[in-house]
Amino acid sequence: MRKGTLLALALLLAAASRAAPVRLPGEADRLARASVEAMLSCEYDRSTALADSAVALDPSHPAGWLLKALGAFARYDDLSDAEEIGRAELALDRADSLSVALGDEFWKGVAEYERGLLLAMRGSSMKGALSTRAGAVRLSKLKGNDDASALAAVYDYYLSEAISWLPFVADERASAKERLARGVDSTVYFGAVYREALVWIHWANGEFDEGLALVAPVLDAHPANRVFLQIRGDLLRKAGRLAEARSVYALSLRQYRAAGKGTVREVCALGNLALIAHFQNDAAARDEYMRLFRLALPPVEKRMPRSLTKEMEKAGLL
Repeated sequence: MRKGTLLALALLLAAASRAAPVRLPGEADRLARASVEAMLSCEYDRSTALADSAVALDPSHPAGWLLKALGAFARYDDLSDAEEIGRAELALDRADSLSVALGDEFWKGVAEYERGLLLAMRGSSMKGALSTRAGAVRLSKLKGNDDASALAAVYDYYLSEAISWLPFVADERASAKERLARGVDSTVYFGAVYREALVWIHWANGEFDEGLALVAPVLDAHPANRVFLQIRGDLLRKAGRLAEARSVYALSLRQYRAAGKGTVREVCALGNLALIAHFQNDAAARDEYMRLFRLALPPVEKRMPRSLTKEMEKAGLL
């Protein structure tokens, strides 16, 4: 999953949990839980319908609108439907105004953070970075709130990583990881999202067993989750467990073909399968996967993760 989309999902889910003050009351709590569960099972229409019910239950509260935006971001990340970004933006515009009306610092921080992410997705990287930073700073000031702490931890981790080369600057990465782990354990609605943020940190650090241990509970509970299945493949391949990774990516490819052609993730599955076949000296499979990859690539080329295409270039496949 792209980091920008990951952050968007984390923040949207966090907002949905902060109504009173960490959990939504009564029926709203049931609807929020059910909407998130449907999203994790890739049942996006059902997730959106439940979010609509949350809006109808309390039209003046941001939670339902943020759940609607959550569903749009999740569908975009999974199925590459660019129209979902526009739908998410419309829902967030409504949620922004309602969060301001509440006058709550948590909601204000989420709104700033989310606006930054949308600006970045729209191509305004500098404005997006400034807004995201403002949201992270506001959230980091809220004490005793594991959700706010975990959300700010995502920003803090990557900021600390970016400036770790500077002398006399404290390295906050270990602390950020601890806060994310606390969010995974304590959250009501969005443990899978914090879990994924932590998985990608483990992936970047070569801690593949730790990442796989975090992925397993999500797939156990939601075996239809295509995104976490592909993340499992990513971890297995980077860990050198090529036979297992090949099996996972083959399943992922079948899933995305069944869901509808033209997704970024279908092309990613093909690219990873080509890489694995190359490393296994399976020239016939490699060439066939590359043929399919080249046919499927043009419509999504600008949205492909650079980490994958860079590896394919290094292997001489591109």
